[in-house]
Amino acid sequence: MSPRDRASNASHRSKPHLESHSGCGPESASTNSQRGNQQPGGLTFSIIIPVKNNAGTLPALIESAWSQLFRPAEVVVVDGSSIDETPKIASKMGARLIRYESVGDERSYARNLGANQSTGSVLVFVDSDMELSSEVLIEAAKAIEAGADAVVFPEVNLGQGLIGKIRSWERRAVSDAVLLTFARAMRREVFQSAGGFDKEILGFEDIDLQATLIERGFRIARIGAKIWHHEEQLTMVSYLAKRRYYSLSSTRYRDKHPVLSKSVFSPFERLKVYVHGVHSVKELPLMGAVLCLRALELV
Repeated sequence: MSPRDRASNASHRSKPHLESHSGCGPESASTNSQRGNQQPGGLTFSIIIPVKNNAGTLPALIESAWSQLFRPAEVVVVDGSSIDETPKIASKMGARLIRYESVGDERSYARNLGANQSTGSVLVFVDSDMELSSEVLIEAAKAIEAGADAVVFPEVNLGQGLIGKIRSWERRAVSDAVLLTFARAMRREVFQSAGGFDKEILGFEDIDLQATLIERGFRIARIGAKIWHHEEQLTMVSYLAKRRYYSLSSTRYRDKHPVLSKSVFSPFERLKVYVHGVHSVKELPLMGAVLCLRALELV
């Protein structure tokens, strides 16, 4: 059963599972000899996951990380003072747990902390409500071996109701817009050269880092293997509240990237992206709904 198949009953599950799972945490030597020890070019991957009270979605992500055809060197869970079972789940499933005292929204801090204390030559940043298809790391390794500095994974949003359909369509529509996507995997030296995630930017610190990579001329590749983003609990109200909160950092982004920000925040450029993303007449209402959401963010 794929993540998409499970989306319809997500509200009834507390521990999502991948049907292709072949064991979580350190595997047997025989399994490792078949998959995990095949390291193209000597590359090692560290998967870094910032968390806070994410016991409901974290198991599926860790399972998908350990189930990669190209096994990661480590799964690093950076916990910001969770009060649920998140830390226990991370440790039980073989992840390396890093804890810190959280005082608010510190995803950039958590990601930087995980990167600094990780060991891999390639860093992979994913959120706790995501799952990786089994080919993600091996395709990323091939792209990096071919000369890429960073790699974008296509994301598929899994939601419920109207907001779920809208978010899913918008994610697909912007998938080819390099300024609106994020290279979740990158060489360690590239991450360090770019300065990591900006702790003063909330919500879109990922596309801020993407803009820095572009401005500095790093080579960004895109692979076919997907990641799934679980947004089954997202509502229209919570979505708009989150977007407005994130918009507080837009001034800093504009100041850092005066040229690129003209495209990112231009209504006309965004409309062009959406129009390009329409594959059939049936999708026009979804594009209209996305435009309405964008307008509501400004209210």
